[in-house]
Amino acid sequence: MTGAVYLVGAGAVTSVGIGLPAVMAALHAQINQFRQSARFPSVMTGQPLILARLESDDPDASDLTRLRQMALLAATECAAVIEGATPVPVFLSVPPERPGWGEAEIARLSGEILSMLPTPADVDRSRMVATGHHGGLAMMAEAAALIAQGEAQLCLVGGVESPGQPALDWLDRQGRLKGEDTPTGLVPGEGAGFVLLASEAFVAANPTLPHVVLQAAAQAEEPSPWYDGKPNTGDGLSQVLRQVLPTKDSRADVTYCDQNGETWRTEEWSTAYLRTGASHGHPLDLRHPADCWGDVGAASGPLLAAMAWSDLNDAPAEGPHSALVYCASDTNPFRSAVLLAKHGPTAKV
Repeated sequence: MTGAVYLVGAGAVTSVGIGLPAVMAALHAQINQFRQSARFPSVMTGQPLILARLESDDPDASDLTRLRQMALLAATECAAVIEGATPVPVFLSVPPERPGWGEAEIARLSGEILSMLPTPADVDRSRMVATGHHGGLAMMAEAAALIAQGEAQLCLVGGVESPGQPALDWLDRQGRLKGEDTPTGLVPGEGAGFVLLASEAFVAANPTLPHVVLQAAAQAEEPSPWYDGKPNTGDGLSQVLRQVLPTKDSRADVTYCDQNGETWRTEEWSTAYLRTGASHGHPLDLRHPADCWGDVGAASGPLLAAMAWSDLNDAPAEGPHSALVYCASDTNPFRSAVLLAKHGPTAKV
C-alpha cells in the first residue's frame, strides 16, 4: 500500500531568529548574524573567528546543552499541530564524529532529545543518523516511506548543529574557515530545524493546515568527494537529482541548497545542473541561506525544507509551485535531495 506524503508543519532556530516566522523574515531581508567572536580565536592567527551563533543568555553553556535546547525549541514549534498523546516516530540528523564530538556525545544527544520532545516519541520506530549535511533529507526519505506504506500517520524529522571549540579549531587548521586569506571559506553556524510529515488521511482530517506534497526523495554516494584528491565528478549529486526529477515533466521551479562559499560545492552543483538542466525552471533562483545563518551542518536539510515549505505556502498563484532541496555532506560522501510541490501526486520515495 502506498499513499501521498505531506509536510504540514515546521520549526526553526538559527542565529538570525528563534521561530520560523522570525527566521524567514531575516532571510527575506538578507540579514546575517556574522560576527567576530573573541570567545573563539583562530588557532592559526589568534584573531577572532567569524561565526554565526545564536545569542544566548548563557554563553558558557556546553555544546550538548546548546544542541539540546535548540532542538527542543524547533521541535516544539513544529509539533504544535499534533493533538493527543499517540507516540510519533522521530527521525534525527545530528553532527557526525569530529574532534570533541564522538559516539558517546552522539548517543547522549539523541537520547536526550527523544526523551524531552513535546510529543511522545515512538522510540522503536525512531531513527538517528550522524552524517552531517545529508542526514536530514535522508531521514525525510525514510520517514516518508513509513507513511507511504501506511505504517504511520505522522513522523517528526529534525536536525541540529553547533560546532564547539575543538571542531572550530579543526576546521581552522584545514584552512576552511572564511577570513581575509580564505574568501571562499565557510562561516560556521548553528541551529535546529524540524518538519512534520503526514499522511493523506491526516491532511484530509485537518484541511486548514498549510501543507505541501513530498513528491520524491533520494540519496546517493559521491564516488569522488572533494577530500579524496581526485577530480570531483558530481556523480552522486547528479544521481539524486535524476531520481527526484526523473522525467521530462518533472520540474523544480526553485532550488534550496547548502552552498556555503566553498568552491567544491559550486563545482558539484554546476556539474549536476548541466546534466539535469531541462528540469530546472529558474537556473539562477538558487537559494543558499548560509549567507545569512552560516553553515548549519546536520541541521541543513530540515531547515532548508522548512524554508521551502514556508515559501511555497506563501507563494502567489503564479508560483513557484515546486522546490528542489538538496544537501551534500562535507566529511562523508553522501548526497540527498527532496522535491516539494504545492499540489500533485507523489512519486516513489
